[in-house]
Amino acid sequence: MTYSERRKAIVMIAAVWTIALILAPLQFAEISEQSPPPPVEPRIPIPANEKLVFEVRFSRFPLNVSVGQITFEYLGQVSNPTIAGSNYALSPREGETFVGLRANVQSQGVLISLLGLSYNGRYETLIKRDNLFAALSFKEEKDDKKKHITQTSLFDVLSGKIRYATRNLANPSEPARILELPLRDRTQSMLSAFYYVRLMPLKEDQVNCFFVSQDEQTVDLEVFFRGREVIEVNRQKIMAIRIEPKVFGPGRYFARRQGDFQLWMTDDERRLPLKLVAKTTQGTISANLINYLEQPPFRQMGPSGSVK
Repeated sequence: MTYSERRKAIVMIAAVWTIALILAPLQFAEISEQSPPPPVEPRIPIPANEKLVFEVRFSRFPLNVSVGQITFEYLGQVSNPTIAGSNYALSPREGETFVGLRANVQSQGVLISLLGLSYNGRYETLIKRDNLFAALSFKEEKDDKKKHITQTSLFDVLSGKIRYATRNLANPSEPARILELPLRDRTQSMLSAFYYVRLMPLKEDQVNCFFVSQDEQTVDLEVFFRGREVIEVNRQKIMAIRIEPKVFGPGRYFARRQGDFQLWMTDDERRLPLKLVAKTTQGTISANLINYLEQPPFRQMGPSGSVK
């Protein structure tokens, strides 16, 4: 082989290696994009079929009376992601799973005996198991004054819309009212927000923000961690976390009312809600967990890993 031939061969080999070195990262990147690691679903430290019962009281001097009861149910993963009575249905993708939440509100006490008011409300939400955000929400409300409405909200990621359908069942011939709102990332229903605050990371002097869409409106919800304190539940002193969701004032859920809302939860990974207090100019509404003794004891729960 002549000097000229050897030189051409060396140049060709160098060119081949250069091309190989350039293409190799692209090939690995392509393989990586085609075969991403499976997503890690967030762990939910709430036992399936958890049932929490709260007594609701209203106080404004000189009154301090019981007005109702709220029951929250964490249904766990559901095999059939549907809600009875809803106008919309989910179309799950392959492998997509959902978790069911339910709440029932029942008036009692002074509302019925003195004011003659009866109210019943059923609220349900299906959340996506992989990211814990709302997928389908439903409410049904009725009272003894012929009010009977249902409202379905579908959180449609593909269209980027929240689709509301509201029906007046007191007048079945009346067509459903349809409304669409933009779907923003990290959006919850009011019911799923109650559970989401139990799962989000909490740190001192840090605010957690996400969106809540309920009653044909979407608002920002800021949640502040206000520290730890000892409260008494069923004559037991418990170390609790106190948080403050901002729900009153302009741009918030109760835009025309002034007040503050606070929630106390157990200082463990389950974050069991113990007490809620909403103070407004009209009076104070409080809700206290009354079936605390039916819940698993703290020793069955691990220490909170997300509150530091």
